[in-house]
Amino acid sequence: MNFILYENLKKFEPATIASDIPHEREANIVSKRVAELICGPVAVRAFADRQVRQMDQAGEFEQRDRWIFFRDVPSSAKYDLLGATQPLIEKYKDRINFEIDVEQHEWWLGPL
Repeated sequence: MNFILYENLKKFEPATIASDIPHEREANIVSKRVAELICGPVAVRAFADRQVRQMDQAGEFEQRDRWIFFRDVPSSAKYDLLGATQPLIEKYKDRINFEIDVEQHEWWLGPL
């Protein structure tokens, strides 16, 4: 579902960046958590700051904004992937083909 959102959301919300998609947001939080465990928070912050500056200088503003999210989100942040995905599915179910019946109760479980 998130991949389909990733591929389609920009059509409806042009300002959307990768970290606005729930699975990307969760991945950024988890990757920051891992990076801080391995490299330490100071090194991760310094790296993210460099990435923000480089993307800004290169005119890659979507990437800059993604790095800003990565830099600024606490690695300890709790994130509810399903809870963040459901409102987007509900909002766009009539405009995006999600390839499953999202009207079905607990659609996210799929066939058992």
